[in-house]
Amino acid sequence: MTENSEKAKALVLVHPGSMCGSAAMQIGRGRANELRKAVLKEVSEHSGPLVVIDGFLSGELSPQENDLIMEALQRNAEQGHFARRFWGCDGGEEPFAAWESFGALEGEQVEFEEQQAAAEAFASHLAHTEIRVSGAWATDDLSSGCATSVLIVLREQLGENVLVRHSLYAFYEPVDTFEDDPEPDFSQVFRM
Repeated sequence: MTENSEKAKALVLVHPGSMCGSAAMQIGRGRANELRKAVLKEVSEHSGPLVVIDGFLSGELSPQENDLIMEALQRNAEQGHFARRFWGCDGGEEPFAAWESFGALEGEQVEFEEQQAAAEAFASHLAHTEIRVSGAWATDDLSSGCATSVLIVLREQLGENVLVRHSLYAFYEPVDTFEDDPEPDFSQVFRM
């Protein structure tokens, strides 16, 4: 690990493809596009250790968005920071044909069956820095979401001495607004 990596904050981007179509369905196209641009800006401006964990929806990233991520990884690696792109798909899907890893040393595993296993594999490389976890999906109560599961693994692996938190731009799961709504009355709909 270089001196740069020990001082700079780390950014972990989880399932960036879920910030596309899946996010548009969950939080609306406009909000998803706005938030995805903010996350990608965060990635492009980041200086420090950078890790990306892809899943099967990463194929939904535009070529420009994918290039931006790869350029950020390349730039941070050239600056002496830990920079990797792993496959960690919680659904167990294999990488799609165009997917490419980044930064792996010879013999280093880059494909994992889930994002948590990927996080376990790289956690020790981020042991001397503050970590922000971005991407999709997160919850404040840490009850669900892929970004949340990575955050939990990093906290467990690195202990209390390393601050691990969600990025300001992480995609949060929408709150279920139907819980407090009264049951709809369909009696008039089915009248003959």
